[in-house]
Amino acid sequence: MSAPVGGATVPGARVRRVDVASLVLAGLLVVLGVVLLVDASSITSPLGTTGLGPAVFPRAVAVILLVLGPLLAVSALRGGGDDEPVPAADAGAGPGDGVESAAGPDVLVGDARPAVLRDDPRLRVGVFVLALVAHVLLLGTGGYVVAAAVLFLGVSLAFGATRVLRSAVVGLVLALVIFYAFTIGLGLGLPDLGGR
Repeated sequence: MSAPVGGATVPGARVRRVDVASLVLAGLLVVLGVVLLVDASSITSPLGTTGLGPAVFPRAVAVILLVLGPLLAVSALRGGGDDEPVPAADAGAGPGDGVESAAGPDVLVGDARPAVLRDDPRLRVGVFVLALVAHVLLLGTGGYVVAAAVLFLGVSLAFGATRVLRSAVVGLVLALVIFYAFTIGLGLGLPDLGGR
């Protein structure tokens, strides 16, 4: 594909746009990080507490937010990594330029999501919401591991995962790691199979 540059066309060019929504989100992350850090500084440890106090976790989250906010802003200013192809009809490129996908000239090469999920953002939101509802319903009956694995699979599909089996396996492994980290490592009970 080609993109017009000063009246000429450059083969293989893609148009990058500043991602305004990500810029706003980056600003919110920084503001939230500052608020959380200020709020965490007012948390006092109970008398007799040794080791890590109750303010450690909020401070850690605040630092993570203060690091992720600027990183997201840089990504948004660079175009967020979402290159938009210039349609062949607009850019003057013809068939056989080597970059058109089987899905057509307006689809990024390598975008293997099913056409329905790729073309309809409402369906992606629907899959996301359905995964959340399934998670809530499965917590009581299937336990944390099953519910979290289903949630991971649904969210990954909604965000464009193309390998269903790999997403299911990764979701199951992560759910098991989190389950045992909480139940054995921290002594906190998460619902097991059957919701107990």
